[in-house]
Amino acid sequence: ETPDNLLREVIRDSNAMSSCFPCLPWRGLERSMESDREKLMQKVSAKQLRRHQSLVLEDDETADEIEKMISLALEALVEHHPDAKIAVIGGGMYGCHHALSFAREGFKVDLYDKAETLFAGASGHCAFRIHRGYHYPRSQKTRKMCSLDHDLFVRRYGNLLCKEIATLEKAFLISEDGKSAIDYGTMQTIMHGVGLPMEELEQQRLKELGFDQVEGGFLNREEPILYVDYPRVWFREELEKAGVGIYLGEAGNVSQLEDLGSKTQVGLKGKAYDFVVNCTYNQCFTYAPEHHQFVFEICLSPVVVMRDGVEPLSFGVFDGPFPSLEPYLFKGPLPEKWAKYQGRRLFQIWHIALTAVCKYDTAKEAQAAMERGVMSQGEIDKRIGQMLVDVRKYYPNFDLEYEVIGHNFALKTKANDVSAHRPLIVLQNEEVHPRLFTIISAKLSSIIHAQRDLLMLLLGVIEPVASTPVLTKMGTARELHKASTIAQFVDAHAFHRE
Repeated sequence: ETPDNLLREVIRDSNAMSSCFPCLPWRGLERSMESDREKLMQKVSAKQLRRHQSLVLEDDETADEIEKMISLALEALVEHHPDAKIAVIGGGMYGCHHALSFAREGFKVDLYDKAETLFAGASGHCAFRIHRGYHYPRSQKTRKMCSLDHDLFVRRYGNLLCKEIATLEKAFLISEDGKSAIDYGTMQTIMHGVGLPMEELEQQRLKELGFDQVEGGFLNREEPILYVDYPRVWFREELEKAGVGIYLGEAGNVSQLEDLGSKTQVGLKGKAYDFVVNCTYNQCFTYAPEHHQFVFEICLSPVVVMRDGVEPLSFGVFDGPFPSLEPYLFKGPLPEKWAKYQGRRLFQIWHIALTAVCKYDTAKEAQAAMERGVMSQGEIDKRIGQMLVDVRKYYPNFDLEYEVIGHNFALKTKANDVSAHRPLIVLQNEEVHPRLFTIISAKLSSIIHAQRDLLMLLLGVIEPVASTPVLTKMGTARELHKASTIAQFVDAHAFHRE
């Protein structure tokens, strides 16, 4: 029998159902059905369950269902632990989102980040495009996740996005030099198969747009761009309005947790918290999942300004060691170092083979390298020059239309997987403390999925203080089945969303 069928047998057990409904369904299952669980685990190993996990957790889920689960889970958390004190480590998109969400429900929340400003790390130094799946032709799982996460993100944070059509337009190109992992026909088949809108470009049109040495391409106008500066400003205002304690710089530098001699409270910076949520992209209290190898990369992205009279068009060459040109948008004034270009469009160059200038096995090594500096100016210029060679190969008019004006460095966490998928992992890091929860993701837009999974974990560890059947409001057997499956059968209480 498949894991799904076995799990449904467990869920149908009447004793389990009667014990789970008064409080938290998955904890009730754990308490009342230990013998059944042992029998089940003899038949279906944790490894088998993990392989089937995307089927159990993602099968035809909709944005409405995920939002409903989040709403009900927050309601349950408020009822069962109304006075919870929560620390969030990391002041990027994930940290700010979770801190704000918890604070708006009335919880006492503190946010910590070792930088002097919010969004100082990877969240503030990325491509800023909210993907729908076009960028991942080799990973169906990532395409599916991107599409759903795109819808959830736009619903929640549409105010932080630029939706100007001229800015959204991007050309997706397949190189004709034989280095692409797929050909254009395969790319077409994949995009049509998943129903992603695209405007196909004939060779003549590709030439008119200025592209060269490409087998084929299409235009996409479906992916909005996150502003570089506005999320930092907006979240700071909203966090303060919601009463979140914000600790930045040395006050926000978290290197260890404090042992309070309790499994239900954890110490941090002299305070006691009921939950600590690690949103540092696995760069603090690093966790090594069994099925993913993570590397810590220092990435270099040149910043260029578009010359006057040029029509904006970003592009990416697929699928392999190729460059891309992405909008770098500010809603407010440009930073001081680029202030003289105010009113002109900025872009960033990314390159699959050349953007990562250093790779490290541990976050500590990477952070030390960032602090001391990893490249001389001469080395930076050389690396940027190498990127430009490929940019000019596919876009010969680059130097006539753009000018390099600077660069950014950023430390990023990457799952080093051959299929190019980008996992979302939410787990209870019991190796450090039972109340420490870690979120690992390479995509800004996965925050809503991560919130749902995090809430399921939090509810799975608390002891209810009331017997009101809050979670029975989740309604459908399908939702109950998912919630129960999540907490009882995934190793180390971890969700891996590929």
